Amino acid sequence: MHYQPTIAQRVINSPLGPIVIRATPRGLAAVRIGQTPPPTSYTPATTAILDEAATQLRAYFAGQCRTFDLPIDWETLNLSPFQHRVLEAVQRLPWGTTTHYATLAKAIGRPGGAQAVGQALARNPLLILIPCHRVVGPRNELRGYAAGIDAKIWLLQHEGILFG
Repeated sequence: MHYQPTIAQRVINSPLGPIVIRATPRGLAAVRIGQTPPPTSYTPATTAILDEAATQLRAYFAGQCRTFDLPIDWETLNLSPFQHRVLEAVQRLPWGTTTHYATLAKAIGRPGGAQAVGQALARNPLLILIPCHRVVGPRNELRGYAAGIDAKIWLLQHEGILFG
């Protein structure tokens, strides 16, 4: 039987615009930046997971949180095994550091897979929590970001990686 959880959502304000947080009873299912929430297909709700995610994200934006301790509902994310490996590797990148797409590809056993890593990161459903903004091009150039390059720049500046 296919797992079909109830998904609750909350919208919080941030320096990057609205952030939509979605969670199932098992864990987080999405963190999206600057998007208008979808229609009523999601239940606006208060759950312990949504409460804690909102608290940790607000603390992150206030400069008081550098790591996240939140459950993720990996099953709901419907990822390929490769995407899952990429996102788990990125989740371990510490605050204030970057890595390159090629370095990440090599670290997960796919040398030469920098482009595939980039494609997996483009579908990251948990922005900020899985910090794909910390992955940069071969000469430290900033590549795309699901919430836009301006959001990526802001996040990297917030973490002290880029200086404006």
